[in-house]
Amino acid sequence: KGRTLALMGRSEEAYDCYDRSVEIEPESSAVWLERGLAYGHEQYFADAFQSYCKAVELDPDNREAWVKKYALHMRWDELWDAAECMDRVEEIDAIRRGEKVKRKRRFSVTVRKCDKWSLSEIRERVER
Repeated sequence: KGRTLALMGRSEEAYDCYDRSVEIEPESSAVWLERGLAYGHEQYFADAFQSYCKAVELDPDNREAWVKKYALHMRWDELWDAAECMDRVEEIDAIRRGEKVKRKRRFSVTVRKCDKWSLSEIRERVER
């Protein structure tokens, strides 16, 4: 219902609906993710981030929530945190492909080396 209200441009009602949903199903990672997507769509990034954090707390394999957390960390120039999120996404992807999870942290290692790079170069390397 929240998504439908949001699509109809009835944002406040949609937020109320998402807030009620998390009251009804507080242990549902999917509900927290949907709430975050709604807030993020309207650029209420702090509320969206809080929702994504709760989603990954409830389900550490919630790939979409990790990607959204990554995007907000990048928006806020929190490169180390963004890299940690992307490392987790890569681990989830490897597990889904049936591969052994490598403990090498490609993205966080890249960020550690960033002293010599400009912010745009770092973003480009992290996006690869």
